[in-house]
Amino acid sequence: AASVIFAKEIRAAENPEEVRQKRMAEYAKVWTNPYRAAERGYIDDIIEPEDSRRTIIRALERFKNKKIERPWRKHGNMQM
Repeated sequence: AASVIFAKEIRAAENPEEVRQKRMAEYAKVWTNPYRAAERGYIDDIIEPEDSRRTIIRALERFKNKKIERPWRKHGNMQM
């Protein structure tokens, strides 16, 4: 993504590869972290690695007895 966003700057640079690497690292630092995604509402929660097992177990237990209600149908499949 950084190569596209900063394409003009990279093409205009004396050393395009160096500028591209610098911009890619900058982009990754700013945009590719879970806290940024949480700020924008893309994810609901950030689970730390040491809490992942506990969180997954709790979620599975919560849905263990959940009943899935099928939508009511006025007419079933008619046999031919």
